[in-house]
Amino acid sequence: MHVAKNEQDIGVYAGLLGASYMVGRCFASLFWGVVADRIGRKPIIAFSMFSVVIFNTLFGLSVKYWMAIATRMLLGSMNGMLAPIKLL
Repeated sequence: MHVAKNEQDIGVYAGLLGASYMVGRCFASLFWGVVADRIGRKPIIAFSMFSVVIFNTLFGLSVKYWMAIATRMLLGSMNGMLAPIKLL
């Protein structure tokens, strides 16, 4: 994506890209836990699997760095599998 101006900056941008998934997950994890308690675990797990397919495809098709960051953050926030699966 040619974001880094020199080779030493590549690790920073790769780390930001990897961390954006966990930032999205951090902000949405309590929400998905509450929703799973209200409507059930199976619909949340099914929705999460569907969102993984959609947002990973969009991540693979992203051509700009901000698009990659946004899709990874949305993937993390829409992926509510952590709380329902740990409770099973």
